[in-house]
Amino acid sequence: MEKEIILDLKNIKTYFYMSDGVVRAVDDVSFTLHKGETLGIVGESGCGKSVTSLSIMRLIQQPPGKIVEGEILYHGEDMLRLPMRKIRQIRGANISMIFQEPMTSLNPVFQVGDQIAETLMLHQGLKGYSWRNWFSKTRKIDTPAWKRAIEMLKLVGIPDPEQRVLNYPHQMSGGMRQRVMIAMAMACNPEILIADEATTALDVTIQAQILELMKDLRRRFGMSIIMITHNLAVVAEMADNVAVMYAGKIVEYADARTIFHNPRHPYTWGLLHSIPKVDQAKSSEKLPTIEGMVPSPYSLPVGCKFHPRCFNAGQKCREEDPPLRTLEDGRKLRCWFPITQEGSK
Repeated sequence: MEKEIILDLKNIKTYFYMSDGVVRAVDDVSFTLHKGETLGIVGESGCGKSVTSLSIMRLIQQPPGKIVEGEILYHGEDMLRLPMRKIRQIRGANISMIFQEPMTSLNPVFQVGDQIAETLMLHQGLKGYSWRNWFSKTRKIDTPAWKRAIEMLKLVGIPDPEQRVLNYPHQMSGGMRQRVMIAMAMACNPEILIADEATTALDVTIQAQILELMKDLRRRFGMSIIMITHNLAVVAEMADNVAVMYAGKIVEYADARTIFHNPRHPYTWGLLHSIPKVDQAKSSEKLPTIEGMVPSPYSLPVGCKFHPRCFNAGQKCREEDPPLRTLEDGRKLRCWFPITQEGSK
């Protein structure tokens, strides 16, 4: 039976109009997210992954940014046509986001309990702490919103949540702050969780715990996850489908097994083969790399945006930008000369 489509992006274009020119940060991006599915979005820094997530949340600062074209369908309703009042009701309650750096995302002058409780007070109408409570000497942790905040900290594995809920962000480790961000994002049981580099700044042990926690929450609440990362090991662990982005475009889109076992785009092939393997530890063979860097958004190359770094590029790649087409195996690919086997045309 076909899974329900919760989120459907169609030809999204998000541009930033700067004094030096127009930055096409997201340029014609389309994908679907089904109920209970995890979608991994991968690529190097500057490829448009985070701007895609901010576009979904309608958090693009205007000016200089603007979503100039496309549709973001949430249960069939275009979020780009909804008033901001309605968008604010959806954010946090239906679609939540774990931002890239918890230390800058958490407010340093409020206790973490206040920040989780605020979400619950706004979206679920739970009573929290106010000046009226101060006059009646009611304790913060006795209010319904704070009790729920304590439950969420316990759910994400923070020890002694009754005490930790009173901490300020600087009193917590990086792993604990990340767990607080997850608790805040999960407080209202959202349908969609967007995790933007949620484990990048964490050590390997804490990273594994956070990933296991997110998988457990997905099973428990049946939510869908958009996992934005440059770590392919995280994608292999978490994702059902994978979208590979380069220079603001999706260059390959397929299920995770297909991507990892048979990459067809040279960029995907380069990302996968530049990861050291255990059996190569004692080998003298040089590790494959992707030469060069992501191009400046102000001076993108003509034709395929990846062709200056591509080992498979031909003359057509230098003249024409390839469309995103669907191949016989169901994957979507943006390439004139796709790889057939182990790096050959």
